[in-house]
Amino acid sequence: MTRISFLLDGERDELAVPNLVTTLIHKEVSVAQTTFWKQGKHLRTRRFHKLGRGYERTLKLVVRQAIDQDCDGVVAVIDRDKGKDARFAKLRAAREDGRAAQDRIPTAIGEANPHLEVWLLDDPKAVKTALGLHNSHEVPAVTKLDDSPKNTLDAMVRASSRAGEKFALIAGEIASEIDLGRCNHANHTGFADFADDVSAEFAGHIER
Repeated sequence: MTRISFLLDGERDELAVPNLVTTLIHKEVSVAQTTFWKQGKHLRTRRFHKLGRGYERTLKLVVRQAIDQDCDGVVAVIDRDKGKDARFAKLRAAREDGRAAQDRIPTAIGEANPHLEVWLLDDPKAVKTALGLHNSHEVPAVTKLDDSPKNTLDAMVRASSRAGEKFALIAGEIASEIDLGRCNHANHTGFADFADDVSAEFAGHIER
């Protein structure tokens, strides 16, 4: 089992992302700790040299916590919100900066464009299976969504037999069914880049 510390946008993602990583590395993942980006300003470290600011600082702190906790790695996923296109590049730069300071631990970083729900919706079969929908039920292509992916997926849940259940649980089950090969727009949503980064960072933990 691979122990990973996760850094995520919110509670909606806390089961989905670990299950996606499990699928990508073909190995069971144990969640050592989950931290949300909004908690970053409250994080503290026993090491006092400069760590930068904002999301970059939060990533470095979580990486150091993961090292202290003897985790096998860190996975950080952000939403690509409007007007914040530069965050992803800054996080990757912060990862390399940390490694230069000897913070060496597998650290995969992903950016969902625009939100994590788009990764789930891009595999219609996974959505239908988890929601118990008939195979003829239409799941809109993620490139043609007039509404936000969050609202689209929420509407599909409300129309299913699982209406009223906790979204995080449902999202986690959809993620468990995801097949990257069925995600036709993975390059557009950022999921392909995330899958590549997970493979590169956790190469030694992947089961074939």
